[in-house]
Amino acid sequence: MHVFAVVTALFVASAAAQVGPQPDIGAQMKCASALLNRGEYLKAVDFLAAARANEPDAFGPLHQFSDQVMPFVTGGPAYPQRSKPNLRDLRRLSRAELHDAMAEIVRRARQTNVVILNEEHKSPRDRAFALKVAQALRPLGYSVLAAEAFASSSDPLEIERRMQELAAAGYPSLQSGLYTKDPVFADFVRHSLALGYRPVAYEYVSAEGAPPPADPIAARNQGEADNLVREVFAKAPAAKVLIYVGYSHAAEQAVSGNEWMASRLKRMTRIDPLTIDQTSLSPSAFDGRDRGLYAALKGRMHRRSVVPVLRGKPLKIGSMAGSVDLLVAHPPSSLVTGRADWLRDLGRTPLEVPRQLLPRGGRVLVQAFFEDDGADAVPLDQVVVSAGGKPPALMVPPGRLRFVVRKPFEPGDCDSLVSPPTAR
Repeated sequence: MHVFAVVTALFVASAAAQVGPQPDIGAQMKCASALLNRGEYLKAVDFLAAARANEPDAFGPLHQFSDQVMPFVTGGPAYPQRSKPNLRDLRRLSRAELHDAMAEIVRRARQTNVVILNEEHKSPRDRAFALKVAQALRPLGYSVLAAEAFASSSDPLEIERRMQELAAAGYPSLQSGLYTKDPVFADFVRHSLALGYRPVAYEYVSAEGAPPPADPIAARNQGEADNLVREVFAKAPAAKVLIYVGYSHAAEQAVSGNEWMASRLKRMTRIDPLTIDQTSLSPSAFDGRDRGLYAALKGRMHRRSVVPVLRGKPLKIGSMAGSVDLLVAHPPSSLVTGRADWLRDLGRTPLEVPRQLLPRGGRVLVQAFFEDDGADAVPLDQVVVSAGGKPPALMVPPGRLRFVVRKPFEPGDCDSLVSPPTAR
């Protein structure tokens, strides 16, 4: 079992012993969100791990929310069992050359003004690669970072205010979005802002009181494309933009019978974007056949991210075949000082957890921040430390640090968050 799967299993077991059945899914989601907004990551993942145990649907909202939030603490997804790949895809993959992913992206990014890169919402590793892409594109003139993850609004003036606050701070706060609460995502944003990227929020938010759309997927993707045109291309038609999305939103062709944001934006702007997928050739891909393809590929990567190329053209296989320009696969990760090796690519070095922060009993979450970061900042890094065990290292950048210790979930932690206190 992969280390991330082990850690996730431990969270589920420990949390289930502390939190009883909570049948109100809406209240559970509200509680977990409120805990995250307060920086109580350990309480939130404990609560969600127990709550999902009482949700029979493995694709239900609590399962999905838990799967997306757990990596903020564990550093990566639990890897599901793979199934057999498509044999035709497997044969083509076996004949493909593996080109360096970054060199291939830079070469093609010179030929367009728009690069659309997707992520698996459960995979901080994808966000570390996104930072590399942002760094490589900046010398080419790319200067706008539009992220689906940035907290948006139905009011354009509110979007502009939030993005001005983000740019002025230089780093995401706990209120900047959901996925930006991940320390790796926050690092991607922090470094991109330091490079001179202008942040743009474009997620679709319906106006308050508006009736639900007949086709929510179409409404969301068209709303995202509309927001990008308004916030970027109407103001600066020649802007060079890195757009960071989730899953199929990077698709230029229909996937699962839906037209996604990238396809709509391409039609509206008449700009042919460079679209890049990280989600299918992955050990944690949704489609088991994709996971089987990754298993066949992983031994050939030699510790570098790659793009499979066959007869001089990027290979089109798996669940995203034909809908994106490039498929990127990342090499298997290994542990160094108890942490994923790819964290070092972010310019981080291991730091032992200070002895005075180690718990005498139970387990805690130790968070590291830059000394000058505000109280609402996203941690630079965080690790779960159990009494009596050897703690994993904190992986931190150079600079003066401060530390915060967070406790696990306890019964009653949600009471004041789900319902306002009763007046006395």
